[in-house]
Amino acid sequence: EAAALSIRIIRDMEKIAELMEGIQFDQKMLAERLERMLEILEAALREQTLSELALRAEELANRQDEILRELKVDGPSLDLAAEEMSLSDAVRELGDILEKSTELFDGTDPTTADELRELAEELERAGTASTAEAAAHEINAGDVSGANESGEKVSSELRDLADRLDAIRQRYNTARKQELMREIDKAIERSMTASRQCEELAREAARGPTESFPGRQKRLAEEIQGLREAAADIAGQTLFLPGEVVGALDEAADEATAAGANAEMGNHREAYENDRRALAALNAVTMALLNARGAVEKSGSSMGLAEMMEQMKSLAEAQRRMNEESGAAMSMLPGMQPSMAQALLERLAAEQAMIRRDLGKTAKRAGEYAETMGNAASLIEEMEEIEEALRRGELDERVLERQEKLLERMLDSTRAMRSKGKSSKRRSEPAKEYTPIGVPRAVPSRLTTPKRTEAPGQSGTDPGYVPPAYRDAAAEYYKRLAGGD
Repeated sequence: EAAALSIRIIRDMEKIAELMEGIQFDQKMLAERLERMLEILEAALREQTLSELALRAEELANRQDEILRELKVDGPSLDLAAEEMSLSDAVRELGDILEKSTELFDGTDPTTADELRELAEELERAGTASTAEAAAHEINAGDVSGANESGEKVSSELRDLADRLDAIRQRYNTARKQELMREIDKAIERSMTASRQCEELAREAARGPTESFPGRQKRLAEEIQGLREAAADIAGQTLFLPGEVVGALDEAADEATAAGANAEMGNHREAYENDRRALAALNAVTMALLNARGAVEKSGSSMGLAEMMEQMKSLAEAQRRMNEESGAAMSMLPGMQPSMAQALLERLAAEQAMIRRDLGKTAKRAGEYAETMGNAASLIEEMEEIEEALRRGELDERVLERQEKLLERMLDSTRAMRSKGKSSKRRSEPAKEYTPIGVPRAVPSRLTTPKRTEAPGQSGTDPGYVPPAYRDAAAEYYKRLAGGD
């Protein structure tokens, strides 16, 4: 009994140890996810700041032009003088924001930080705020000519500032895109090299491993771990590469390590299966990287925030139309036959379900960043409840109120994360033409599993199976690097 008790205690201790290892692993994964989200948020803040500064300078110039138009049409007034004085305060505030914005770039892009600091100093030296204040006094004194001269000077200086800020933004975004694409190119090359090595090892496992097999498997696992760190760094810089690639590379490294251990124990079939699964994960990672590379090249910025916000804006507009249809349907229901009323409610529920599914897809592409989109999970849950209410035949003021609150939350999330507006001059430079190369959207390795092959020793064995789309994508990638059309 004592021996049996000791065995049970040892087994329990082993289970506890395994559980603790799992907890530590989960904590590590959580820490990495939080770190990636913070990196993305910081990158988003820098991009957003540059866009907002340029837009703010242009908005102030437009305000100045509007004051001058009113002065010409209506003449001087106390209200117009107050508006000009308010503009003067806004220009001073813009100068303060410019100076504080340098802190965002000091540690990551000193060149941009210095350019912003120089603009803040030039704005102060030019005395643009003081000129606007002088224009306010001239309006108050009825000096239309002097106010016009001062106002035109303010407008010119602000538009020059807006143009220079926009040039900084474009330079910053272009530099980030180029740097990120170089990093992705290196990761693609490493992933493809690891895939080739894994394919060779899988073939060897199918034939019967040599003595050097475990050592080469160990080196492959180490290379995959290095690739994992590179992929995690890229995922922290752009929304175009989902965080799932890191988990896929963890799987690949684990399988590569297990293949070496199984080979040492003589479990050749298991080693072969390990390498097959590692190869599947590596293929999926390569396709995700290729897809991310193309998306970054085509996008207006490296991060992909603008594209995600456009999707959110479209979803909010779809919800707005849905709300209008629901309001119209509620007034029609009392005079409709029950079957027709139920059909109408079912159609509305289906429309709400479509918006919910599209929001779910957008949130999934956003990865860790999704929680900053007004809590996408909560929005999706609210949509599900509205769907259920409609299918139960409940369309009343309470449901309409819930839909309106839902729309407001969607609009709030969009406003909070995108620029307030774009002028025709503030559009990013178009990227060079990019043609999709036939690979699917970035997906976890579980969704891109290679075709099942026969076990070692059987006819038709193909341990190095690679999906045709992957081979085509790889060929196209090398063609592009070589400068081919």
